[in-house]
Amino acid sequence: IQSLLTLADPKRLHLAPVATESLLHEATAAALREVSTGDQTSWDVSHSSDLEYLVVDRIQVRQALRNLVANALQAQPNGGAVEITVRADNVSATISVSDDGPGISAALAERVGDPFFTTRADGTGLGLALVSSIAQLHGGHLQVHTTPPGERGARLTLQLPLPDQTTTN
Repeated sequence: IQSLLTLADPKRLHLAPVATESLLHEATAAALREVSTGDQTSWDVSHSSDLEYLVVDRIQVRQALRNLVANALQAQPNGGAVEITVRADNVSATISVSDDGPGISAALAERVGDPFFTTRADGTGLGLALVSSIAQLHGGHLQVHTTPPGERGARLTLQLPLPDQTTTN
């Protein structure tokens, strides 16, 4: 219900510098808590970043990352690898979440961010719609990379603008 309410009525952004490593750790831990079933399933979740800080709404971006990581874990119910990378150029930060699951076909990629569209029996179809909404609130976007036929793995990227380096407070 909370995801639906957030999607329907997004809040104002509370932008502040957030330590990237901390944000990645928090989102990953939340996703693992949500997805872990207590069995022997194990995932190898790694992350790297070339940005010390992101200027974002911590709560919203943590939620978006949690959703992306949870989807990557759920795509590999018997365990597997998930890699999170944060890279920056002069104007934006790109946060990529990749997994070794079955991947995303071109036909599915067109619908992935649609509210209520899901491929999981227990899914709501709100997770990636919420990620897309959070990206847009920050002036960015969510990109779903398709998996070529015969290959495995999915990659989704959250592109967020960096603050203008020429302005000062």
